[in-house]
Amino acid sequence: MSPDSPVEHLILSGRSGHVLTLTLNRPERLNATTPPMRQRLFTLLKEADDDPDVRCIVVTGTGRGFWPGEDRDELAKINGGIIADRSEPLTYDLPMAMKTPIVVAINGAVAGVGLSFVLQADIRVAASGAKWAAPFAGLGLVAEAGLSWLLQRHVGWGAALEILLTAEPFSSEDAYRLGIVQHLEKPDDVLPVANRIASRIARNSPFSIQNIREQIHLDATRGWEEAYADGSRRALESLDRADFHRAVAAAIEKREVTF
Repeated sequence: MSPDSPVEHLILSGRSGHVLTLTLNRPERLNATTPPMRQRLFTLLKEADDDPDVRCIVVTGTGRGFWPGEDRDELAKINGGIIADRSEPLTYDLPMAMKTPIVVAINGAVAGVGLSFVLQADIRVAASGAKWAAPFAGLGLVAEAGLSWLLQRHVGWGAALEILLTAEPFSSEDAYRLGIVQHLEKPDDVLPVANRIASRIARNSPFSIQNIREQIHLDATRGWEEAYADGSRRALESLDRADFHRAVAAAIEKREVTF
């Protein structure tokens, strides 16, 4: 893909220290994605996940939208009998498979597959008044991109069913009340707050961050005994790691640790 390819400008990339920021940049369509745009985003995420110097990723959007799902023109193609290529190398479940934490700065509208991405992220910072939706039932579709699994783990069985079966939009305030959103902010504060959280994460031990995320993901589907045994094994391993030794030395010397 050449540097002058139009899709390059649809996902902006910027780096500050160990934090990478990716910005969906199609404000005229509220950042609704096309297959090339989506693959560009996922490719950048995968490259960042493979880069040890990237310790946290912030994803946001320009304008009034964050990610309201697929572009309507793409849906029209499907309705016209043109089925998108289902053999995409990187798919919607990529965030769940990544080692690097993702903080989403939800600056505006989020829906459909964009909602799935948001729910797979680690921490959600949302603008007050932003609109959310899972419109599948109103479109003759099912809860795709893992939403039936993700949503009930965030909000519980009943609330997930109400969101999915009614297909009614809801607000960032509703998402905060339901526990989906960790930080509800004024629109101008969303990205600064997300950047502050990401920077704080990036200062911590990469070994610890990766292992804690793995524990959270694995423990969602396993029992207490297995979770406890795995946590104990990881704890013993961490005692022999350079990060722990570095942190202890910094504490003794009364200085800030640097990983």
